[in-house]
Amino acid sequence: PKQHHHHHHHHDGHAHAEIAHRPVKDEEQRDDPRHPKGVPKPLGMTRSISRMGQNSMKMAGRTVSKLGVAVSKDRNKMLANMQARRQMMETSMKLLESNPTEANKKKAAKMKTFVLKQLEHREQGHPPYFTRCVTFVQLIIIACMMVFGKIAPWGFGVKSEDKTVKLFVGEGIQPMKTAKNPFFGPDTGTLVSWGSKWSPCMRNDEITAQYKQDTLASQASFGCCINPDNECGMMSASDCESYSSTFYANTTSCADQSCTITVRPCCFGIYGQCYVLTEDHCKAIDGSWDDEKELCDETQCLFRECGMGYNYYQSNPFGYVHPNQFYRFTTAIFLHVGVIHFVMNALGQYVLVAQVEFVAGFWRTAAMYVISGSCGFMISALFSAGLLSNGASAAIYGMLGVETVSCARNISLSCE
Repeated sequence: PKQHHHHHHHHDGHAHAEIAHRPVKDEEQRDDPRHPKGVPKPLGMTRSISRMGQNSMKMAGRTVSKLGVAVSKDRNKMLANMQARRQMMETSMKLLESNPTEANKKKAAKMKTFVLKQLEHREQGHPPYFTRCVTFVQLIIIACMMVFGKIAPWGFGVKSEDKTVKLFVGEGIQPMKTAKNPFFGPDTGTLVSWGSKWSPCMRNDEITAQYKQDTLASQASFGCCINPDNECGMMSASDCESYSSTFYANTTSCADQSCTITVRPCCFGIYGQCYVLTEDHCKAIDGSWDDEKELCDETQCLFRECGMGYNYYQSNPFGYVHPNQFYRFTTAIFLHVGVIHFVMNALGQYVLVAQVEFVAGFWRTAAMYVISGSCGFMISALFSAGLLSNGASAAIYGMLGVETVSCARNISLSCE
């Protein structure tokens, strides 16, 4: 993307400083759907939208109520089915005992020790406490992400707009591209910082390493540049000349100069990209401006983007040279891409997880749920390492597998 500047001093044959540091390259837009973002402020609420919201809330309430009634009916049907099977098995046992052959004795013994015990256990059942708890936790998390995070534009594709930003000298036009979220939810930066499965935050990543290498190479020839307004910052000689400013070679900092530093490292994007920009320019691309450092290699941008307890301005607590957040395999289970994604998984949990918990109980269901979800994200990390993912789908499919195995193993109960 090109940036158009309004100051009059520009030398042909030299790249402009902000072009050298521009954070909007085509390949970066493909690699990083979050960058750059420019979400406009929402319009005022009208009466029609208010009525639509009220109708949507009523419809959602009726849907939840009907779902609860359906789950209750299904559970009552299951209990009635189990009681009928128990009576049938008891009748079969009496018939077998009335003809005490060796084969009949073995069948009757098996019914007493295996089948009837399972029926007794299933008749008692377990309330779906875990299903309710995990769904409530997921609801609280998606609500907090929507309130405290940044909401992406709703829809498909990419939203484009231009912003006027303050550069080192003059102003420029910054093209903005923001990935839309079809599930009505937060942007990718919020999803990453809240614990989604994102490989660059879990191990050394090739794309992230390449960004870091390119940044270090571009900063090799940096020196202090002071503009006519006595504002300064670290940049290359050619960039400084394009601003009609004074360049001081062989300097590693502008702190020794009697000037105001207005250009500092700006971290942006979920790969931890960094450019030296003005604060206004950094905010325009939804970046994090480091008001203490002067060069990108002095700040840990990837740790800033990953978040989750890391010290942003010093080394991370565990001393790793790159993030090692292996616990994202589990935290991603409780996150969702958006509200629609959460509702879909909540319905699946009330259908499948509640049925498993009815038989297995709270703790065994919790163990199977977490293990299934974590293993699902591990497999995802193996086959699609560069894919940002989260949600309870893997755990729900794990419960489907439990149901299938249970029916195959207890075929004499004739699972329905």
